[in-house]
Amino acid sequence: MPDGALDEEDELNFQKWWGTSERRLNVAKAMIRDISISLRENQRLESLDADAGLDQVVREQKQKKERVYTQCREHQNVIDTSYSCLQDMARASKQTVDSITQLTHQTPSSTLMLG
Repeated sequence: MPDGALDEEDELNFQKWWGTSERRLNVAKAMIRDISISLRENQRLESLDADAGLDQVVREQKQKKERVYTQCREHQNVIDTSYSCLQDMARASKQTVDSITQLTHQTPSSTLMLG
């Protein structure tokens, strides 16, 4: 084969290879672009989910806080009622002691006057 024929054949093979490589490179670039777009979209969605997760945490904290405040109010009601009952018992006890003291110190003649 003459050298000129090889050069033409080599040139055709090179052009064929170059064309194939160029097409594959364009396909690879398109795939990279699609992956990058998908990655950015996934990151955006994850950031929204993170905000939603944060909202959920805040909601749970508020619910816990409300539960604690409700329990505190209930305990405060029990404490107030207990304190009121203790005061009533102290007053009743004092009145009883006063009545016993008054009855003990009464003379028999004053008992007759009352009766």
